[in-house]
Amino acid sequence: ARSNLTYVYPYVLMLVIMFLGLMLASALVVMDKNSTAAFRAFTTSTRDEYHVLLGFVTTFLILLAQTAVLILASLFFLSAPLLANLGVSLIIIVAAITLFAFLGMVIGYLSSSQEAAMITSLSLGSVLLFLSNVVIPIESMNRAVHAISVLNPYAVLSELLRQAIVLDLKLRAVPGKVALLAALIVALFLTILAIQRAARRRYFQGTGAEPPTPHIPAP
Repeated sequence: ARSNLTYVYPYVLMLVIMFLGLMLASALVVMDKNSTAAFRAFTTSTRDEYHVLLGFVTTFLILLAQTAVLILASLFFLSAPLLANLGVSLIIIVAAITLFAFLGMVIGYLSSSQEAAMITSLSLGSVLLFLSNVVIPIESMNRAVHAISVLNPYAVLSELLRQAIVLDLKLRAVPGKVALLAALIVALFLTILAIQRAARRRYFQGTGAEPPTPHIPAP
């Protein structure tokens, strides 16, 4: 029972981090876009990088606190040797929080309402969960789906965390997966910057706005 719990726990923990990251980050971004301070965010001289990073830090700190509470509760109630390889496990958890927070921010920047962001987050999280070992073994999938599942961040992070707990994994032993996660994080950050800058350009260029009323001089 203890070995089964140790095997399942990383997948459950990563599942919670994934859905919390997607839903919280997207909700905060949509709330920020629809707030009264959105006008100042577009018109001030604040760099887009700072604006994105400040939003990420807010999401990251909230997710980190929630994950810490969950881990402490797990250590208190469960007798399995969870997080035995503490240093590597914490690095993997921080990487998961960062990646899913950025992915949730992308969803938030592309969504026009809280409802759309929530539905998209749940749908994407369900797809990532389906393309992992939790629901269907990857070995039983066809080649195309198997190739896509190799790039599934939820599957990669869950497997790394499981190996860190059970097999005392060292990150230098899996440089390919570490490089993949780093590339995904950088790509998501650049995607957020591109969306933010495109939104700023549309705002100042008046794309989609009604044409201005022509000025008629007084007689």
